Amino acid sequence: MINNQSMWCSVGLVMVAGLACACTTPNPRSCADGVCSDRSLPFCDVDGAIAGSPLACIEVTCAPAEVAVCRGDEAVTCNSTGNDFDLVDCPLGCNLAVGGCRSCATDNDCASSAPVCDQGTSQCRGCAADNECESSVCGKGSCVPESSIVYASFDGSNVASGTLADPASVGQAIVLATMGGGTPKIVRLLPGSYTTPIEVLSPTSLPLEIVATGATIRASDVGVRVRGGASVKIRGISLTAGNQAVLCGASGDLLTTLTIDDSVMFENVAVSTGSVVMTACVMKMTNVESRATTEGPIGIFVGSGARFVGDRLFVHGRNLVIGLQGRGASMRLTNSVLDDATLLLNPSDSTAPGSEVYVGFNTIVMESAGQQIYCPNTQFFTALLENNIIVANGATAAVTGTGCTLSNNLLLPQPNAPTGNIVLDPQFVDVAARNFRLRESSPAVGAASTAPMIFTDHDFDGRSRPQGSAIDVGAFEQ
Repeated sequence: MINNQSMWCSVGLVMVAGLACACTTPNPRSCADGVCSDRSLPFCDVDGAIAGSPLACIEVTCAPAEVAVCRGDEAVTCNSTGNDFDLVDCPLGCNLAVGGCRSCATDNDCASSAPVCDQGTSQCRGCAADNECESSVCGKGSCVPESSIVYASFDGSNVASGTLADPASVGQAIVLATMGGGTPKIVRLLPGSYTTPIEVLSPTSLPLEIVATGATIRASDVGVRVRGGASVKIRGISLTAGNQAVLCGASGDLLTTLTIDDSVMFENVAVSTGSVVMTACVMKMTNVESRATTEGPIGIFVGSGARFVGDRLFVHGRNLVIGLQGRGASMRLTNSVLDDATLLLNPSDSTAPGSEVYVGFNTIVMESAGQQIYCPNTQFFTALLENNIIVANGATAAVTGTGCTLSNNLLLPQPNAPTGNIVLDPQFVDVAARNFRLRESSPAVGAASTAPMIFTDHDFDGRSRPQGSAIDVGAFEQ
């Protein structure tokens, strides 16, 4: 128990919000008995800093390594002033902002399971970004050890060892990561500008992960080429190319798998053929921005035998498209924004099972004259557009053709809209600034179907759905 003036005045103390005290006596603001038990004024001032009280309780700066905490054992007997605090030693000092001991002062005080010392809370936490790790790779909150990584740099050589001190070329790093079979090592493209592409052209026993945060590939032809049954995951790439930005799979080839997350593609593309093209490929893209400075046909093309899953995409530029073409292709697009971009649906199936498209909870705003979504009514083709906002400012209808099922969309304009769809101004926050989030008065707020066929539990910003009592139509929860 703290019950003498000398202990309170020997060091600066700060209260910690702890377990509720069993003591109920009101906290006095005088410490004539040497005890301060007012949580907001925990220090005894023997110099009479507060007029009218020679021994007053005051706030002072936390120092140097002790805090007073409320005892958790309710059996303790309180003194007459209601004091129920213990003195706790803080080996790393105390943090006045959070009112308690520091768990850490630097990252060196933290274990590998929670390797980052948060300077705001003085508590250890998991890593949230690659640059918070000495290895330069953060994986699921933990720093990946250097022994599990092969490093590449823009000027790395084909004979380098692939360590952080001796990074290899991109091609050499991929060879080193996959040699010997078993679980591939992670390939880390260190920050810099690369002119060589990422190429994985043969089967991998398990997915090869490539982390490219801070790296930019500016290839003269194809930026990323994956085929031959390879399975690859790429995160954090910034990518431009003179031909295809990404080429996945090939006709008659083994099924290839490619995942791209948290990336930017087509930045300042100088030619009109830069695109993502997939054939006999399973591709997933999450939190990817696609942009261009030239007019189409730049876009994402889902070809024969390909399956594409896109979530939280931001596609913007001049006449960009996300297109399905060929036979036996499928596409699922959710929580995405297409700004001056559209869907191009051009299947050519002549036999079952055919191609299919599922588009839900997206915001599609088309600006160019005549730009709209056309739904061909062809055999062996299925398309569902559900809970989307689709605006065509340069056309007489946002969606034409009869080959799509339209369910619970907000369409503008849309003469003779199918029952169950809304034809109203979506009331975006700021169209001129390309902010397509919703105002509170938007008719899309809370208007999503209660049992959607295309379900998603988050929006474009990663926020959970719903934010209110019901889910909103479009890419954003208001």
